[in-house]
Amino acid sequence: MAGLLEEGLKYWALIAARKYGKVTTDRDYLIVPVTAAVGFATVENIATAYGAFRNKETKRLVLTIVERTVFGIPGHAMTAALTGVNVLARDTRLEPLTTWQALQQSVLLHGLSDFTLFAISAYRGNIGWVPPQGKTEICFTLSCVVGIQLWLVFILRGKLSQCGIVL
Repeated sequence: MAGLLEEGLKYWALIAARKYGKVTTDRDYLIVPVTAAVGFATVENIATAYGAFRNKETKRLVLTIVERTVFGIPGHAMTAALTGVNVLARDTRLEPLTTWQALQQSVLLHGLSDFTLFAISAYRGNIGWVPPQGKTEICFTLSCVVGIQLWLVFILRGKLSQCGIVL
């Protein structure tokens, strides 16, 4: 559900900017949702870091900040860019996409990432997100997240190429 809500907010930012602002270039279809995503991720990161800070464990706080900065922000930005390129294809290339089709891949990849993290945490008997402990669990978690983000990069590059956008 978090993936649907968060990706929906990024989509809404683009639609609002198109309606009330000036979305005039193909790149604007990427810049607007990515900017919304980075803002959203920043708020989420502050809340997560505050939760780690309340535990008064410096190691956990530093690990949380690194995790959220290295993986959280790029993940949010790439799913937003994927939504943006789908909306671009719909609006300017006249591809017949519904709102759900424009959001679908972003929602599913975001949800897969969240599910993977919560499943790893639940494997240790935790309810909700508890950061991994131990080298093996940390490496496994990082491998899963990096794998999902590489898959996202592959999909996004293909979509950008289809729309003729070179970064």
